[in-house]
Amino acid sequence: MYWPSLSGSAAGYGEVSERLRPLTQERFLTAAVIDNPPLPLGLWWPVEHLEDDRPFMWAGPDAELWLPPVPKGTLLGIELRPAPGDALLRVEIDHGGGVFDFDGRAPATRLWTRTGVDATAEPIIVRFRRDEGYPPGGGDERQLAVQLLDVVVRPTGSKWGGPAATRSQREGLRLELDGAYDVEDFAALGRGVWLKPEARFRIAVDEAGRIVLRLAAPRPTPAKPQVLADGVVIAGPVAVDHRATTLVFSVDASDVATGSLEFVVESEAYQPSATGTGTDNRRLGVVLLGLEFEPAAENHGWWP
Repeated sequence: MYWPSLSGSAAGYGEVSERLRPLTQERFLTAAVIDNPPLPLGLWWPVEHLEDDRPFMWAGPDAELWLPPVPKGTLLGIELRPAPGDALLRVEIDHGGGVFDFDGRAPATRLWTRTGVDATAEPIIVRFRRDEGYPPGGGDERQLAVQLLDVVVRPTGSKWGGPAATRSQREGLRLELDGAYDVEDFAALGRGVWLKPEARFRIAVDEAGRIVLRLAAPRPTPAKPQVLADGVVIAGPVAVDHRATTLVFSVDASDVATGSLEFVVESEAYQPSATGTGTDNRRLGVVLLGLEFEPAAENHGWWP
C-alpha cells in the first residue's frame, strides 16, 4: 500500500496472533513501522510493479505526496510520468522546492531540486495539479493523472545509495556510467551489471565522505579491480571473487568542489570465448552490484 522507507529503515511484524485474528475481519493481517515514508494523501492506488519489478503508484488529480521534515538544502528527486492526456501536469513542491510543468503526454521524467527553506518541523508537500484524469481503458475507469516511479530525499550529512544495475537505478543515484554492459541476474547476488576492464564513473556528490562500491567477479580468473582518479590509483587493487565484496575510498571537500566526482575502475580483462569457456566475446572486468555514500560528518538530517 505504501512506498518503502526513504531512509531505509522499517520493521515488519508478520501476521497477527490467533488471539487478535477474530478482530481483523481477515484484513490488516500484517503490520510494519516505516521510518520516513513518502506518504500519499488524496486519490492514490496501491503499489504496482513494472515488468522489471520496479514499484510505482498511480495518483489522481490534485493528489499530494507528503515527505518527511528535512533541513534546508535537502536534495529531492522525483521520477514521474503524466497519464497520457491533453491537460498539463503541474508539480508544486513547497518549502522552496519549486513549480514544474509537464506536457500531458511527456515521457517518464526525473526532476531534481532542493528545499529552499528549513522544514524540520513540518512535512514537505508535493502537489500534483491536473484539471482531469484519464482512464486507461479496457474496462479500467480509474481517473489517472500521474504515475510516480521513484522518490529520493537526501538531506546533507545522510548516508545514501542502493543498487546500480539498471539505468533507472543509476539515475536515482545521479550516477553516469560509461563502460557497462546490460543488466543481468547473478543468482544469490541479485541483479548487477558487468563492467568493462575500464569503466568511467561520474557521480553527483557535494560533501566529503567515502564511496563504497559493491562488486563481485563471478569469473575463473582474478579481476583485481582498482580505482583511479586523474590517473592516480586511490584504492585497490583488491581481491574480488564470486562473492559480494566492497571497494572503499575517501573523498575530501576539494574532490567534490564542483558538485561531482569522476573516477575510473580498472580490472584485469577476462574474455570467456578466448579461454574456451563459451562464445561470449565480451571483455569483462567486475560486476557492479551497487554504490553507497557515507558522509564524513554524519548528521542524518531526518526528522527524529
